[in-house]
Amino acid sequence: MKYKGKSLLTSLLLVGYAVALTGCANMIYPEKQPLGNASKTNAAVHIVNPDAPAYDTPPEMSGKRSRGAIDRYHRGTTLTPENVDTSGDE
Repeated sequence: MKYKGKSLLTSLLLVGYAVALTGCANMIYPEKQPLGNASKTNAAVHIVNPDAPAYDTPPEMSGKRSRGAIDRYHRGTTLTPENVDTSGDE
């Protein structure tokens, strides 16, 4: 009868030690490394303005102008721009 109590006490002590040792562990699952962001990083590098405003009006273009541009593209000719100024002052 006294061996039964001793084995119960030993079992409880072993369970107690096991619970106490689990408190020493940092995490059950290790923290994930920040890997796999390459596509998001590359996209962020190439996006000029991710918060660009959306305009309600489409750019000014007519069917005649677009057809002329397509024809000039196929012929390999270009139009010389008029009054181009990049300095900003007149």
